Amino acid sequence: DWTGEFDGAYNIRQDGGCVGRQSSKNIRIESKKDKPGLDILIAPGTKGESVYIPACVTHGNVDDLVYNDFYVGEGADVTIVAGCGVHTETGEPARHNGIHRFFLKPGSRVLDLGCGCGTLGLLLLGADGTLQLCGIELQEAAARQAQENAEENGFSDRMHIVCGDLRQAHTQIAPGNFDCVISNPPYYPPESGYLHAQDSLSAARSELCCPFDALCAAAARALRWGGRFFLVHKPERLVDLLTGLRTARLEPKRICFVRHRAESGVNLVLIEARLGGKPGLQYEPDLILYAQTGELSAEGRRIYHLQE
Repeated sequence: DWTGEFDGAYNIRQDGGCVGRQSSKNIRIESKKDKPGLDILIAPGTKGESVYIPACVTHGNVDDLVYNDFYVGEGADVTIVAGCGVHTETGEPARHNGIHRFFLKPGSRVLDLGCGCGTLGLLLLGADGTLQLCGIELQEAAARQAQENAEENGFSDRMHIVCGDLRQAHTQIAPGNFDCVISNPPYYPPESGYLHAQDSLSAARSELCCPFDALCAAAARALRWGGRFFLVHKPERLVDLLTGLRTARLEPKRICFVRHRAESGVNLVLIEARLGGKPGLQYEPDLILYAQTGELSAEGRRIYHLQE
């Protein structure tokens, strides 16, 4: 029952401004100094607490965009609730978009399922000097190239490649041992007509050796409870993706569509799912990779560590 007091950390945003905020002993909420949004700092070891960041728009002609960054300390296990509501009495256009980023605790363990030559892993390791990453790759040549790339980039002590079938990954890695799983898997079903005459390309592009349900099962086995699965795939498979994830107890939590240019159609979809998560899907603003000039966008440059 409501007692007139709220136990926990929260920030209430209305029509582009803060109308209420409370930090707790272990969760500190601060306004960003360089752009609209919040820094949410969660102390190491914090458990059983919640942080709420609701947003609402009640006036027309409000176009609200915020950047919220969550810094989660080592050993923390908290509940984060984010949502928004948009309603104007006059029916004028209005919207709210929130870009949420979660910074992994130091030393997080990441598994890359179907790592290929290791591109995703190399990008992650370049961004965070504390991560430990394991990649599983079926094709021997690609697995060998991934290990060589790790060595050439100075990551051999933090990036380990296993040549094997992800459907049998439980025989090579301990279950529940990873904080995050990432994957850029084959996009097309075997009967779709996208097969390539070259066997290695067929395996990379179609689900001959990696059915999507098997991928989800492998991710769920590898993750700790509450761990996150990050996936890149084709938008035309979206229904299959969401249903397959939920079947494996990987609840879709965030989705982002990727376009080459702002006027282009959607080319890829990025999905974040959480093992054992509660229902509730948040749509992020579209990721635009190239500017009108044909050069990488600012976000694209950030992803590939090309900032000046």
